[in-house]
Amino acid sequence: MDPHYPAGASARHATGTVAMRALIGTDGQIYKLRLLSVPDSDLAIAALTAVRQWTFKPYLMNGEPVPIGVKIEVDFTMSN
Repeated sequence: MDPHYPAGASARHATGTVAMRALIGTDGQIYKLRLLSVPDSDLAIAALTAVRQWTFKPYLMNGEPVPIGVKIEVDFTMSN
């Protein structure tokens, strides 16, 4: 699911990148999601809501899935 552009952020012409840190588990699910950088609180909520629904392909080491920490960035830009 792609994040939606919140109406309040759009009205304020808020843009920027929401940066998060997460642990991707052996099942491809996101665990321990936390914010690193927030340009606008409405954008942060939209990014968190979308990212929590994402599933990743598990990282493999020696053919076995292992948990891995990743940085996730969601960019919000306004088109003209």
